[in-house]
Amino acid sequence: MADAEENLKDYEVIASFYENVGKMLTAIFKTQQSLLGASVADCLQEIHSFASDYPPHELIDSPNALQVLDVSASMLLKDLNALKDSKLRGDTIELREILVKTIQYSLRPLIKRRVGDIPLAEAERAREKREIELLTIRARELIRQMASQVLEVERIKNTTAEVISRTDADVKSLISRVDGIESLADEKLLNIDSLYEDSLRNVIDKEEQVNQMLGHLSGRAISGDFENNAADEKGMANNLRYASVFCMFLVVLIAGYSFFESTKEGFDWGSQISRFLLMLLITVPAAYLARESERHRRQHYNYLQKSLDLKTITPFLASLPEEEQHRIKAQIAGKLFVSTEITASPLETFPINTQELILELLKKIELTSAKAAK
Repeated sequence: MADAEENLKDYEVIASFYENVGKMLTAIFKTQQSLLGASVADCLQEIHSFASDYPPHELIDSPNALQVLDVSASMLLKDLNALKDSKLRGDTIELREILVKTIQYSLRPLIKRRVGDIPLAEAERAREKREIELLTIRARELIRQMASQVLEVERIKNTTAEVISRTDADVKSLISRVDGIESLADEKLLNIDSLYEDSLRNVIDKEEQVNQMLGHLSGRAISGDFENNAADEKGMANNLRYASVFCMFLVVLIAGYSFFESTKEGFDWGSQISRFLLMLLITVPAAYLARESERHRRQHYNYLQKSLDLKTITPFLASLPEEEQHRIKAQIAGKLFVSTEITASPLETFPINTQELILELLKKIELTSAKAAK
């Protein structure tokens, strides 16, 4: 019963050691790849392979295998103690401490108890033999890796030569294509320059035509506006004239009626004076309407003259140089768009109704009296 419990404990120690070796090796592959070529990684790999050949239940009853494991564990302990904490990170630090304690306090006492005290000379020879075997394995692995690297270098060299050859061919083909593209581009650029010049000339011609068309259209539009204004002024002048003539007709009608009444018996001076005053009052709107009609008539003539000028100026300017055209256009614009004040003609300052006639006579009498007094 005691032997069974002891075997179970030894089995658990060896199984735990194998498991921690596997974890350490996995951690190195994942996070400590800089240690893959180091001695500690080789020892871990060797023990991992040894664990596949000697499971814990077989290793317990094999003293020779335990001696081999003792040598490998001693070498691993030496390498683990040689590692500095600065080279480790993450789980590898904790796993190293676990492996060191397992080898020192569990595995080596187990091997010593199972195998017994091994003579120092024999232990040294076994350790040296094992180290030689490991070195031989490492040397073979190194040679294999170097041979593989040499083959890889040769493969890369051949691949590089092929790539360079293909690249040279591609470069030559590319140079040929670039030369062709440059020639085609030069030809296209020449065509583009020619098309650009033709398009520019065409645009300039179209611009001149558009400017001429806009000039004609604007001239016609302005001329049409002046014509419409002239027509409006003419209509207003005619309406005012008709109203003035109507007022004058009323004056004549009242005067004729008064004359007719004066030929009858029973002449009434009061009625005659009333009719006379009514005639005087009617002459006031008649005179105002006549003057307003005359003012609108002058405005009608002014608009009509501007419309005629705008219609005739375009063909006249077409035969002149461009500078002369601009100068004349500026003068015409000044005449057209500068506001002008319409004043009455000096010849039309005479009084046109009875009130004004009486006032003018009074002024003349006062002026004559003043001269006589002097």
